[in-house]
Amino acid sequence: MNTNNAQLKLPRELKDLEKIQNSHHSAVSQNMMVQWRDFLIGEIQDKLRKNNHNFFEASNEAYEKSMLKRIISRFDYILNTYLRDFVRTSINDYVEFIKLFTIPKYQNGELWPINSEPMIVIHLSIQKKSKSKKADKKAVKEKKEGESGEEEEDEDKTKVIYKPSIEECKYFVLNSMDMIIKSTNMINDLESDLMPFLQKTGSANFHIDQEFPWIKDATANLLRLISENIQGPNDLLAAYSKYDYILNVDRKELIDNLFKTGEKKNEKVPLEQIRDEIIHYDKAYYEIMTLSEEDVNFRIFRVIAKKLKQELGD
Repeated sequence: MNTNNAQLKLPRELKDLEKIQNSHHSAVSQNMMVQWRDFLIGEIQDKLRKNNHNFFEASNEAYEKSMLKRIISRFDYILNTYLRDFVRTSINDYVEFIKLFTIPKYQNGELWPINSEPMIVIHLSIQKKSKSKKADKKAVKEKKEGESGEEEEDEDKTKVIYKPSIEECKYFVLNSMDMIIKSTNMINDLESDLMPFLQKTGSANFHIDQEFPWIKDATANLLRLISENIQGPNDLLAAYSKYDYILNVDRKELIDNLFKTGEKKNEKVPLEQIRDEIIHYDKAYYEIMTLSEEDVNFRIFRVIAKKLKQELGD
């Protein structure tokens, strides 16, 4: 994974970080395949063929007893050693990189430098309520069945969310371990290519998965680091979410109710009620405008609130 702050130029949008890391991962994987494995295969064939080692041996029994078998096994062990060292270093580097955007717990003996800038840019945005007929039919059906429908009602409202969501950002960070697993398991043993006539099935020289101790520990650490440093963004979202009701107000209907006499209504709305409504929304506008800066920096995230403040204010 790319952990070079100078190259990454943080903070960045999540989609840009994904492109950078995917490109870096592809380049490193290609380098491991070509510069390491393919180079070793070529060198072994060139050097040992001069000493009359038979790479076209078709008898598995003869091959198992040969000196060539021991030589190839030795080189497989060398490749395995390099892979182990590289993988462990890559995992540790990435965990240390993520630590730069989190606050150490000094009471637990944690201490590391903290980056001056956040890592990922997220936006406070508006999620429009669903208008699909399918969703409406489902809601009606569930209501008839006697369910409370509170969750469905909440999903059917326009509300303030993060784009991308914190969960998406968390997935991006944790997915780094899957990328390391994938590139590591791509490197097969040397024997399957060096001895083609034995028709041996290639297998990963150094196989790892999600249960491998290094991966398991790193995933747990990354999850802990993120979970301990998202309270600020979550609190900010909750503060703006208090004004979700404004997004669900039908302006035309509100004006009609306040200033126009209904078809079946002969009395006008009292001036006091109109004044209270105006004061209420004027106060809400002030609170929204002063709730936060347009850009709010937390440890991991930079939250962009400018567009949402404009939309809520309008």
